Amino acid sequence: HNNMKGIGWHIGTKSDYATRYVASVTVNNGGITAKAIDGDDLRGATFTIKPIQDKKSWMIDWKVVPEQSSCFSQGLCGHTGR
Repeated sequence: HNNMKGIGWHIGTKSDYATRYVASVTVNNGGITAKAIDGDDLRGATFTIKPIQDKKSWMIDWKVVPEQSSCFSQGLCGHTGR
């Protein structure tokens, strides 16, 4: 979750990640959602990824969650990454 920390890591508050085009970044149960600004034709679109751990190597990879990513239905993301 946002604003958590531990030994060697810290997740900031969602506004800590705001930029010219990103309004916020939210972390929830390991999933990360970036929310765009409303302007510049971005319309507050969201893009969500979740961590997937390989059971053999224990390495973490990231998977797009299209049903939680409004950028696809708004035509702002290229493909679902499936």
